[in-house]
Amino acid sequence: MRLFFLTIFFLSSLLATPHLVAYKSKKSFSQTYQKLLKEIKKHKLKIFAIIDHGKNIQKFGKRRNHAKVIIFGSPITEAKLLGYDMRAGLDLPLRILIFEKKGETFLLYRRPIELLQYYHLPKRILHSSDKFLRNLVKKVCK
Repeated sequence: MRLFFLTIFFLSSLLATPHLVAYKSKKSFSQTYQKLLKEIKKHKLKIFAIIDHGKNIQKFGKRRNHAKVIIFGSPITEAKLLGYDMRAGLDLPLRILIFEKKGETFLLYRRPIELLQYYHLPKRILHSSDKFLRNLVKKVCK
């Protein structure tokens, strides 16, 4: 029961940040990570980089936690968006953080629609990206 309340507290602190979306996976970190990569490739999106935060943390003597950021997207969509506002390059391409905390795996991402607060971008493309990310992460977490 205590674990349940800790999980609820942790998720509620993440979900209290409206521009960040968090999902808890039903699978292990490794299974979730592999499924996420598979789904990204299935949609013919390019993986630009994978940052292994867990490995970096371990280098400094801390306990290793699984944590990776996958930076991915469509070069065509990115080029369109940057054509509207080059400053959006600070937040593009898309990113998903996958991490493990106390044996549970979570996926976290920033809602693309939130970029409207900072940049002059077409709403329809950002809405489409929002919907895509939500569906992708839901599918991966099943």
